Amino acid sequence: MSQKYNNKQTTTQKNYYLIPLIIVSFIPLIVYYYKYQAHLDQYPWFNGSEFVDVFLYWKSAAFIAVNIVMACIICIKIYQESKTKSSSKKYILKKMTPALLPLAIYGLLSLISTIFSKYSYFGFHGIFEQFESVWVLLSYCLTTYYAFLYIRTEDDINTTLRWILAAAGIISIIGIFQAVSLDFYRSSFGQSLFLPSSVESISFTFPPGRVYTSLYNPNYVGSYVSLLIPVLLILIIFNKNIKLRIPCLLLFAGLMICLFGSQSRSGIMAVGISIIFMIIIFRRLLLKYWKIPVISILILLGAFFLVNHLSNNTLINRLSGMFYTSDLEPLLSDIQTNDDNVTIVYKNQKLVIQLAINEDASDFQFTFKDENGNTIPTRVADDNTGIRFNEEPFISFFVKPVMLDDKLGFSVTISGNEWYFTNQTDDGTYYYYTNGGKLDKISPPKTLPALENIESFASNRGFIWSRTIPLLKDNVILGSGADSFTLVYPNDDYIGKYNHNHINTIISKPHNMFLQIGVQTGILSLIAFLVFYFIYFFSSLRLYKKNKYNDYLSQIGAAILAGSFGYMVAGFSNDSTITVAPIFYLLIGTGLSINYQLKKKNNTKQPD
Repeated sequence: MSQKYNNKQTTTQKNYYLIPLIIVSFIPLIVYYYKYQAHLDQYPWFNGSEFVDVFLYWKSAAFIAVNIVMACIICIKIYQESKTKSSSKKYILKKMTPALLPLAIYGLLSLISTIFSKYSYFGFHGIFEQFESVWVLLSYCLTTYYAFLYIRTEDDINTTLRWILAAAGIISIIGIFQAVSLDFYRSSFGQSLFLPSSVESISFTFPPGRVYTSLYNPNYVGSYVSLLIPVLLILIIFNKNIKLRIPCLLLFAGLMICLFGSQSRSGIMAVGISIIFMIIIFRRLLLKYWKIPVISILILLGAFFLVNHLSNNTLINRLSGMFYTSDLEPLLSDIQTNDDNVTIVYKNQKLVIQLAINEDASDFQFTFKDENGNTIPTRVADDNTGIRFNEEPFISFFVKPVMLDDKLGFSVTISGNEWYFTNQTDDGTYYYYTNGGKLDKISPPKTLPALENIESFASNRGFIWSRTIPLLKDNVILGSGADSFTLVYPNDDYIGKYNHNHINTIISKPHNMFLQIGVQTGILSLIAFLVFYFIYFFSSLRLYKKNKYNDYLSQIGAAILAGSFGYMVAGFSNDSTITVAPIFYLLIGTGLSINYQLKKKNNTKQPD
């Protein structure tokens, strides 16, 4: 990878301190069975108690474990250096960059937020569908610092990238087979590798032909690819060794097939923006090496149209609908479980339902009225099982008595979906019977009015954001704690979830990394995280804007900058996840080390 750039090696000794970083490179590939209790039975909107995970928990555990090793190495080296009188041997104590200060503040606020959170159990242990505990967040910070400390030479950079790309190669092979409906994880051999002998098989969320590789969710494929494509392009463009260029070209093509096979619109946009950003940075050199960028673009387009053809035009259809928003007002706009009735607002008209039951529950009677107290005419259904309405807009409704566990209640069928209610409760008021088999009151959530008419934006992300942004004002200094988004998001917004096709879904993430940080660890921690990245970003821009890119360090450094920028763009519609974030922080630490080396080499004094 580095034959062109590093003919004179700066060291002949192997850097064994890179081993933990090499292990981090392979974290995205870890897949193994884990059965666990969710500990969320107390929440009415939650259904189930025992769950199975294969993509997240062991990634999280392995990442924390390798960071414990990193922490021990750093502590031992600091102790050794503190005992050394020679200033020249105090490498760790002397090497520092201002970008690490806000990153440390982000980690500290994450820890404090979790300690004082009423959901601290989940912050320290991880929650279902996430497993991004505070230990994982602190490990992100430590990985960055460790990479900055121990990636010291061009050889170290080359070694680190080689292993990152080797892992990416395995991920791309898995993804390519998934794109043609040959999913390794669905095969009997594949499942024998990550399932215990007592488990025959598991079910998968995504249909055959959809690429998710080992990254759990197709959207995360986009974030992963956006990080690595700029690095691959630079290696393809500037590496004159054909034996090294061809594998990079193949990996580039493989990752693009994975990206398009994932159908991740945010990922495609992020990769496109990172490539445009890279073209701007390298504009002068790309004119000189124009053939390779043209070939790369042709490969990109070829992969796009190949996957689009195999998926029956799915890619073009999804991209064309990316910014679609519906201005249609939902038919079912409100349900209220009041003290003495259930009120349903449908097509802007109210239906007030009351259920009267005698003491021994041998007889019951329904009353149906409009908002003015007028009785709404009904009739007994032809099959004598319930009640139908004679007039619009409720003519399609169907009401029938039902037993809810040991309580008499009733169901209201609206557009094919059944809603269950009862007033046979301790306080005698009306409750909604959830899909989890629990009683709950329905109350309207706090929403952002500015997003009310565009809630369908970006595959209903507008709906989730409209309920997430109001949470920020309660999490300014300290957030709700690591991995607590599921618990503070209004998952009891049953009407909103119904109208946006999430009626049976637990909203466990905001689909926005910045909102995720702001809610969970606080707006102050979000500011610290952004300051950390902006220091890296703008100091890199100053360093590279007049660079001639005639050396390996500057080329790879600028490529990592472009990849990190694409990842941050993807963060507007994707979450931070244990499946991809370790590689982001590893590359950022590498980028900071490159910047440090370049400034030292150029004898510049500008801040890092």
